[in-house]
This record gives sequence, C-alpha cells and structure tokens, in this order.
Amino acid sequence: MHDGGFSTTQGPSEEVDLLSLWTLETNLLTSLMYRNKNQHGRTGYWKRLEEVRRRTEELDVPSLLDLLVEERQHLFMVKCSTKTQKEKTRRQLHQVAATRSTALSTAILQCCSAMTSITAAAELLVQEIAQGYFLNLLILFLAILGRFRTLLRHLTGRKVLEVIVTKRMISASP
Repeated sequence: MHDGGFSTTQGPSEEVDLLSLWTLETNLLTSLMYRNKNQHGRTGYWKRLEEVRRRTEELDVPSLLDLLVEERQHLFMVKCSTKTQKEKTRRQLHQVAATRSTALSTAILQCCSAMTSITAAAELLVQEIAQGYFLNLLILFLAILGRFRTLLRHLTGRKVLEVIVTKRMISASP
C-alpha cells in the first residue's frame, strides 16, 4: 500500500528517501529564489516564500528522524532480570526520555510553524496565479510547496503517530 507516494513499510531506506527528497526540494526552492529575486523580491508572495525557505532550512530533518528512531528504540528496551535492575533502568530511561521528549516537541513545533508558513505562501500564490502573470514560475513554486507539505505531513504525522502508538502499547502491556 502506498501513502502519498511513500511506502508504508518502515525502514532505513524510507528515512534516507525522506531526507534526500527534503534536501532536493530545499535546494530547488533556494536556487529558484536566487534566480528570480530581482524580479519578484518586493511582492507579498515572495516574502512568504522567503519565510518558507528560512523555516525549511532551519528544520533539522536528520536530527528529527534520529530522535524518532531513538524514541522508538528506547521503547523496546531489553527486559532486565532482577527487580533492582528494572528500577534502575526505568530511572535512567525517564531522565533520557525527558530530554529527548523536549527535543522532539521542539522539532514538532518547528514542523508546525513550517506548515503554517507553507499554507500562507500557497494562499498568496493562488491569488497571484488568478491574476495570470508569471504562471509557469508560480505554479512551480506551488508544486514545491505542495511537496514540502506532503513531506512534512508524512514525517510528522505517521512517524510521530507510530511512536505514540508504540508507547501506548508498551504502557498497556504487563
């Protein structure tokens, strides 16, 4: 089964695909903006596109993927043999989990702010397309924003949901 062009199976190749697609889209947006800045730099939609570019470059996708993988791995820690080892392991996990959870929350908030910027830029692009000028360039920017939105939804939606479901399954097990 496919979800927005991405395989629903989880594995290292999927994370590499997400990272390479993210890098490709970021580079494409940056180069297009560099080439067309003089002509479109004063428009409202351009300022929104600059905000999107800034937010997508600030978003550290590799570290977000690493955080999600670490979170998932720590949920499946090896069972300890004695009760004291279990208690000691739990205390250590709670300390590490608090730090990782804070970093994960920050990354998710960055993804949400990037999604908000993408939506605002797309609305302005659609208004500009309605006027009929620079259609090729504007449609290309709109397509890039759509791919960013799909990548963000795939990254934050399904991956975070997997971590949450795994946490609930583990907490429910005896």
